[in-house]
Amino acid sequence: MKRLCFVLLGLLLLSTAQGREDLQYLSSWSADHQINDKSFFSLYGECYSKNDMSDDYVYDGFITYGRIIEKGFGMLVQGYFESVEAGNGLWRNTRSVVLGPTYKASPGEGWTVKGQIRFFYQLDPSARFDYYRPRLTVIKDYGPFKLSLSDEMRVDLTNTRETDFFRNRVFLTALKDINRHFTLGLGYVRQSDKISGDWHSFNAIQTLVTWHF
Repeated sequence: MKRLCFVLLGLLLLSTAQGREDLQYLSSWSADHQINDKSFFSLYGECYSKNDMSDDYVYDGFITYGRIIEKGFGMLVQGYFESVEAGNGLWRNTRSVVLGPTYKASPGEGWTVKGQIRFFYQLDPSARFDYYRPRLTVIKDYGPFKLSLSDEMRVDLTNTRETDFFRNRVFLTALKDINRHFTLGLGYVRQSDKISGDWHSFNAIQTLVTWHF
């Protein structure tokens, strides 16, 4: 696990050296509660900052209820809030309801694969299906340490964006259980957006704090 952590640290340093202008910071906080062996509840919030940690320009959060149905398949329901700086001191706020299927499997000892597709129905500022997010995650467990690799797409449902597939995010995260109540994470994020026919990307360092209650 130490070797994998060094690899992750090397990727973070490489992204800093090669793309200092586009390096951003993503701070994430979450809390989760396992209601029983089939259901859970969680809260999640994150903030994007660029240039320096005080230059925050995106806040979003989820309230989630999830339930396993059978053989690793499940469903989740979420309330979603997003606030994006639109310029001139103004912020654009979006509120949505999210629903989608999930899947979880253990293909081998210490390995976990998770999949989900979340459909976002925007309530405000206008009521409509906005987009959906397919996400695939592979996790390797090393006792108190975990290494997670995720890829998440955003696909338009409004026919108003210039392209259907308009965003992709890749997450590489090292996680450590401090005790049975807290987990800390350090990761690298690569986000790419389709703008005017071209893909524009930036790199981000992510920190994650999770409280299990």
